[in-house]
Amino acid sequence: MLTTYAAAAKPADAVAPNMPARPTGALLGSPPASSSFVLYVVATDVLASALIVLHRFFTRSGTKLGMHSMNHITRRSQNTPPRKSKNKRRFYLFLYESVKCVTLPSMKKSYKKKKPSQPAKKTGRKNALTNYDEKTRKKSGKFALKLSKRKPRTTEKQYEPRIAKKKQYGQHFLTKQSVVDNMVQEVTITQDTHVMEIGCGSGFLTRTILNQSPCKALHIYEIDTEWADYICKNIEDSRIQMNTINVLDVDLSTLKKHSPLVLLANLPYQITFPLFYRFAENSDLFTQGVVMIQEEVAQKIVATRGRPYSAASLYLQHYFSFKLLEKIGPESFSPPPKVDSRLLYFEPKAVRPEIPNAEKFWKFLRLCFASPRQTLRNNLARTHIDVTKIDEKLLKLRAQQISFETFLHIWEQLRSETQAV
Repeated sequence: MLTTYAAAAKPADAVAPNMPARPTGALLGSPPASSSFVLYVVATDVLASALIVLHRFFTRSGTKLGMHSMNHITRRSQNTPPRKSKNKRRFYLFLYESVKCVTLPSMKKSYKKKKPSQPAKKTGRKNALTNYDEKTRKKSGKFALKLSKRKPRTTEKQYEPRIAKKKQYGQHFLTKQSVVDNMVQEVTITQDTHVMEIGCGSGFLTRTILNQSPCKALHIYEIDTEWADYICKNIEDSRIQMNTINVLDVDLSTLKKHSPLVLLANLPYQITFPLFYRFAENSDLFTQGVVMIQEEVAQKIVATRGRPYSAASLYLQHYFSFKLLEKIGPESFSPPPKVDSRLLYFEPKAVRPEIPNAEKFWKFLRLCFASPRQTLRNNLARTHIDVTKIDEKLLKLRAQQISFETFLHIWEQLRSETQAV
């Protein structure tokens, strides 16, 4: 892109002696001799165009060059907000000082300013019930009411409880009906079945259980007394048995009289593992169940290899069979959590392998997984266990690479040694 200049350069001898050169304000300084004036003009235009292209690249403005870019540079160089960094302000000042002294053909083009949109005229509006359309009346012989576009009023007053959701209890209530429908359909509930729900909240899952299942009784454990009172007042069903107590303080062995028992719950995420440990101690309490838990926790429970695989995975898988169901996003809760959730189905195992001295075996597993990224030898080196009885190939593996059956075989080898316990 070249710029045409009307005046040509004067020869060198036409300049008066001892006369300083006239400042041109050009980007590259004073123009050289007449023989290289054309090269000077070309270099000036090329550099100015390159500066505008750089400005367009950094600011990501529209597709127009020319006056729009020049005005943008001027505005940015003069009215840069205080929050902008000093280096950015200096960059715009440099662009402004560089481009303002060069006149490009594309910058001469003027763009028409858009006229500001005029506000709509306010027209008087008559009563909607008396404002008739006379044209429609003449054609069809009927009156056409010009009613405003608004939602139809409901005859019944919809009551929304003004009870705060408490963060310390992990209250994220389900709001998607298809999710709770899937939870109820995944389990088998008969007229003799007792259902247990942990954390009823606003009763979204509670109503679905009562409406879609012929359960004999619904045992609800809710630590928040406000929501417990709300359920008792707004859901009238004789099958509801409300318990305002922390479920971790309940003696689960007392619930065996309600067998068969099914668990359906949207669990508070912070008590997932403590609660499942309690369930493992009473594994014959439930026939089956579906719970809503955090996605990462669900992957850790069902893992058999890899990073999520841990001693907790082996412990829970020894007592229950798990199956991952639907993955639920945060938009299905109120308020939405910051993590994804997962429906997890479980049922107790009918046949489990016998573990000699089970309590010390689970303690041994926790020692093996103490540092999951280290080998089995390094984890057991900090203990009093004699590793010479273990196969050398197994000692070079990480605990996350060893199956439950292999751990059980290692335990049987160490059981005869007094140092193993």
